[in-house]
Amino acid sequence: ALLTFSVTVKDNVQLANASIFHNATGTWHRNSTNSSLTAIHNNTPVLVTVSNLPEANRTSWVLEACDVSGRCAFYNANRTLVVDLSSPNVTSVNNAPEHLNSSAQSITFNVTVKDNVQLANASIFHNATGIWHRNATNSSLTAIHNNTPILVAVSSLPEANRTSWVLEACDVAGNCAFYNANRTFIVDLSSP
Repeated sequence: ALLTFSVTVKDNVQLANASIFHNATGTWHRNSTNSSLTAIHNNTPVLVTVSNLPEANRTSWVLEACDVSGRCAFYNANRTLVVDLSSPNVTSVNNAPEHLNSSAQSITFNVTVKDNVQLANASIFHNATGIWHRNATNSSLTAIHNNTPILVAVSSLPEANRTSWVLEACDVAGNCAFYNANRTFIVDLSSP
């Protein structure tokens, strides 16, 4: 992945360069340097672009800045980043047959989702009103690990409509994906 960092540096003389060091490969090394800082004044944002960051690794990084006198200093703390370019994968819909008949206006869906970093939420979309919309979201997934069943409860469903539904899962980076097929349910509250 390619990331551009915007950092602010100040010095009592003119700045010469700013470099990003990181440990994405397991060893600390300088990845990128912006050496065109001769016109940069103190407290001006400086852009440093870092390339070849691997996906799904927790990477520590730190900035080093040098002035034209040859004095260099690292920022006083390391920062951490995770590159996440992949969407979650809804691997299965559990306990929900292709055509579900329910005798209640509330249904709890049980799904299994996989992500390479960390899940953020899972939402049920359906068309019970004739228009597709998000009906319910489970946002308490920060402790959920990959391939763990997730429950999403949908309520206030109208009776007697054949309703299509699908699950969308999102990770903490904002990557989202829908399950690969819609399913249907019917709410039947009446006895024959």
